[in-house]
Amino acid sequence: MGEQPANVAGLTARPPWRGVRVAAVSDDVAEFHAPQLLTTNIYDSAAEAVEAVHAADVLDLGVKVYNRLVPDTDSDDTLVEEWVVEVLTSAPAVDPDDDDEDSE
Repeated sequence: MGEQPANVAGLTARPPWRGVRVAAVSDDVAEFHAPQLLTTNIYDSAAEAVEAVHAADVLDLGVKVYNRLVPDTDSDDTLVEEWVVEVLTSAPAVDPDDDDEDSE
């Protein structure tokens, strides 16, 4: 059996979680689903990456685009730029505060 609440001078002490009301989660939050990754494509030029972004836009898909430097396959001491386009089921969420930090 559980403990009985203390009764001091006619007052009953309750555990702190009793009487607490929990608000329902809004439908917008409950229905949010993170975008799923469909494919990752790597391109040698920005023009090719832009073409892939336009194609995803036509299909109403989300994208994440970034570039990176990788070792050149022909030379050990040279780096080449490649563009990565991740195609997602929908547009990824963006934190508006992130833009403020980049401009500082």
